[in-house]
Amino acid sequence: MQTKLRCCAVQVRIVIRLGARHPARVLVIVAVAVLGLALPAPASALEQKLTASDGAQFDGLGASVAIDGDTAVVGAPGANRNIGAVYVFARAADAWIQTARLTASDGEPLDELGSSVAIDGDWIVAGARGDDAGFTRDVGSVYVFARTGAAARSESSKLGASDGALLDGLGSSVAIEGDTIVSGAPGDDVGTSADVGSAYTFSRVGAARGFTGQTAKLTASDGAPFDELGFSVAIDGGWIVAGAPGDDVGANQAAGSTSIFAGTSDAARSEIAKVTASDGVQYDSLGSSVAIAGDMNVAGAAGVAGADERPGSAYTFSRAGAVRGFRRLTAKLTASDRAPFAEFGSSVAIDADVIAVGAPDGARSTPDVGSVYTFATGDDAARTETARLTAADGTTGNWFGSSVAISGGTILAGAPGEDVGANRNQGSASIFFTPSLLPPAAPPGPAPAPATPSSPTPPIRSAISRPSISGFDFSPDVIAVPKQRTRISTGAKGGRFKYTLSIDARITIMVERKLSGRRAGRRCVRPTRRLTRKCTRYQRRGALDHSGRSGPNTVFFSGRIGRRALAAGSYRATITATNAGGASTPRATTFRVVRAKQRR
Repeated sequence: MQTKLRCCAVQVRIVIRLGARHPARVLVIVAVAVLGLALPAPASALEQKLTASDGAQFDGLGASVAIDGDTAVVGAPGANRNIGAVYVFARAADAWIQTARLTASDGEPLDELGSSVAIDGDWIVAGARGDDAGFTRDVGSVYVFARTGAAARSESSKLGASDGALLDGLGSSVAIEGDTIVSGAPGDDVGTSADVGSAYTFSRVGAARGFTGQTAKLTASDGAPFDELGFSVAIDGGWIVAGAPGDDVGANQAAGSTSIFAGTSDAARSEIAKVTASDGVQYDSLGSSVAIAGDMNVAGAAGVAGADERPGSAYTFSRAGAVRGFRRLTAKLTASDRAPFAEFGSSVAIDADVIAVGAPDGARSTPDVGSVYTFATGDDAARTETARLTAADGTTGNWFGSSVAISGGTILAGAPGEDVGANRNQGSASIFFTPSLLPPAAPPGPAPAPATPSSPTPPIRSAISRPSISGFDFSPDVIAVPKQRTRISTGAKGGRFKYTLSIDARITIMVERKLSGRRAGRRCVRPTRRLTRKCTRYQRRGALDHSGRSGPNTVFFSGRIGRRALAAGSYRATITATNAGGASTPRATTFRVVRAKQRR
């Protein structure tokens, strides 16, 4: 496990970076005052980088995060051919140490365990949205792990929907409170309507038996195609919030909404309110993320489905009365630097004093490096940004802030796109926490023996051949993608990437949007009035990763990458194959995206 620790000084809307990347196995602790960052006393904070002890490329560690006290949980849905894994870290004085690696007893490729994670006390919950049920693809499931010792965890149950069906994606989101687990299935069809979405609750039966049974299925009273209810879920005090980022609000397509569920028991829960933004517009995607604590609900509107350069936002809602639910809009949160395509609101978290909002694409100068912004819960009208957190060694493509969690003022943020050493997209998480008041006293030990010099081991020349790719193509060259955020069945529509691979290798297909630009020296940048020389620029929109086999291969593509539906326009796709022998020569092809007619 690589461990990196830094101390940061943060002022309101200012980030001060200290130090360079530290080598593995080196722990550096420096105390510097923190001003304006809403963390507990004493007024200083440390950042530690968390990576997996057995991390590999394309693991995507940090795609999901959760924290409870001194225990942090980080999902890696891409681990081991997308079987997925979950890593547990525990705090020991001023360091966070990996204590467990959790996997499913029946895990299979493409299950994506760790798509979502949650923790409450001795229970860890992890979603596997790609889990198949027999021959039914991507029904999804939820795994529960119980504490069996100081650090040990073991799988106690696997939960599934009683009516699970093709592409439901149960486990896309999870939350836990006490004896109740809630999990979203945004791809759930209701009747003949596609991707209406739903959420399921499960309860614990007895202290030893664990979570064994489904208690309710939650749906929106006005659910419609492509709403994707359950894309995000949260629970607190018996209240459940579920996001539906694809919901049409009036004439505004995919403006998004959240549904509030409450009741006297798990089985009696019903929707008591549907919440929308008063200034919402099409493609805002309110409900991209949700969080709840006490009388406050936070919902992200990442705006990732729109074709314009909106930076995203988040909204806070307060509960008005015991029955009315979270209906009252109290604040709209935005980033101080409002970078275009920032996807501010992709993740949200709330604690007693702090609201955290992730913007995984939030940087003007370095695309996709990512940031996390904090806000004080304070007075509703005066809720302003208090800090902007970034990773000390953040680089392009890290997607820092894709996930975020808070507990007791400690903030945990995932960066699933970070390269660790030579491992592309291995992923990481950064944890910002208050240092100990007093370091624990360590008993004196025997004097260390002098190190014995040893001769360096000569490097071994690899005999593994580097892969090569030929015949890379996409057909048809034009695909139709709905405007709304929608879960499209792979192979049912869209197109196919085809290529021939010389030997087995890991494949990455980078998708970039073709845009007009203006020449600024040697660079092609966004058009401005003062620049007149035209050029073509390409903007990264995401990547497809999978295991390629020797010979002809086919990859189905629906026009959606993860949670993103591509906007209409022209695109370039570049394929690279990688194995222990190195990387292949990149190959490229092009295609276009047009708008599909909305299904009714």
